[in-house]
Amino acid sequence: MSVSAIYVNLPASDLQQARKFWSRLGFSFNEQFSDEKAICLVLKENTIYAMLISHEQFYAFAQRPIASPQSTQVLLAIEVESRERVDEIVTAALAQGGSRYREAADHGWMYYDCFADPDGHQWEIMFTDVALLAAQSSAAITVEAIVEARVEAVWEKWTSPDHIVNWNFASDDWHCPAATNDLRAGGRFSSTMASRDGSMSFDFEGTYESVAPLSSIAYVMDDGRKVSISFEDLGNRTHVRETFDPEQMNPAELQQAGWQAILNQFKSYTEGQ
Repeated sequence: MSVSAIYVNLPASDLQQARKFWSRLGFSFNEQFSDEKAICLVLKENTIYAMLISHEQFYAFAQRPIASPQSTQVLLAIEVESRERVDEIVTAALAQGGSRYREAADHGWMYYDCFADPDGHQWEIMFTDVALLAAQSSAAITVEAIVEARVEAVWEKWTSPDHIVNWNFASDDWHCPAATNDLRAGGRFSSTMASRDGSMSFDFEGTYESVAPLSSIAYVMDDGRKVSISFEDLGNRTHVRETFDPEQMNPAELQQAGWQAILNQFKSYTEGQ
């Protein structure tokens, strides 16, 4: 099933102010669907619209109280044709009474900035470069650390489930309540990643391709991505280097930061033993 158009309905405290605000950002209105109770903001001709509706009419439709401008129930994201257009829209919005609630972010393949309009609705304006995303997604990512411990101790802490549960998480608001590890080519491993407040949990699982004790490990995650880890013996220190195929949902730098954070947890745990 597909839809022919999308209409997002938003309450507006002053329709004339809303019309003036969006007009000065370079947007137009479909007057056929506009009257004294609502105005139809065109986000993409014949496809995507935002219906800005007076509070009285909005309540008549929703039959529930309208959220205050200080609360957030939805973030509205629209994609435009260039980075320059992102800056142009946000700059105009701020000049016309909009407010900034977060700084701009640049992930290389995706650039976005944001503003809250005079009614408090939060808008994300974004530009994405699909070709650059594909290029970034195909490049393997590496994280590494020098652990102040002999390779025998590092190997044990990395591979033993009794130790894995103590370090296999990226931040203190997460933990690893369970882990299993069949450390051999063809063997399976699983680690449960869970938020400490109990709101989220998932299993990180895969199958080993090769295991060289005290030297290297290679495995395939259940989604098909490959990971390799090397352990370089430096005497009383060990160089741990981990290389993995990225997924395509999150920016490469965000993924690298997450895996590095877990490796840093491992380093701190191992050095503290």
